[in-house]
Amino acid sequence: MSAPHMNTPHIASSPSSTFTSDQIQQAARQADRHDMAKPAWRRLIENWAGVGIVLFAIAPFVPGMLGWVAAHNVRLTAPDFALLATVPLAVQVHLATVLVALPLGGLILYGPKGTPMHRALGRVWVATMLVTCVAALFIESFAPVIGPFGFIHLLVLWSLYAIGRGLWAIVVRKDLQAHLRNMSGAWWGLIIAGLFTMLPGRLLWSMFTTM
Repeated sequence: MSAPHMNTPHIASSPSSTFTSDQIQQAARQADRHDMAKPAWRRLIENWAGVGIVLFAIAPFVPGMLGWVAAHNVRLTAPDFALLATVPLAVQVHLATVLVALPLGGLILYGPKGTPMHRALGRVWVATMLVTCVAALFIESFAPVIGPFGFIHLLVLWSLYAIGRGLWAIVVRKDLQAHLRNMSGAWWGLIIAGLFTMLPGRLLWSMFTTM
């Protein structure tokens, strides 16, 4: 996950803004050298901020959750898709877009980069992520803190921030390294947020378990 960088080295783009495989590898090496030059405290914050938010949000509920699972003899079962019709529209839109953004993001991040296909799929992924994040803002937290919002919504804001910085990096600054770091951060944020959907009482938990 990424944070603001000062004087980050970047690769000048070609007129078509297409990056070659050699440029991508060079960007990765430059990014590694740039990260190692940062103070240890800054690397710690940048690399573990998302994990820290998750642990902070979920820690109070872990003991009770484990005890509840043990006491109720929870078992996995075939998915009950009928439950999808009982949840608000925001939840349905959020789940549908996540099911697209999660595998598509992995394909983009770990597949060939700098190609027309990468850029086309990237645009679809960004649009899907934006819809996912906006829909999430209309879903009440399972542990609200302020109104319907809880600590889980911090990951929504993080994802929006990372996507915005990633777009700014590639469109305005032509900074391939920052683009890769921020988009990767947004994708991992989606995965971390997805772990919360497996908590008892939430939709996916109810769909795949029985007692």
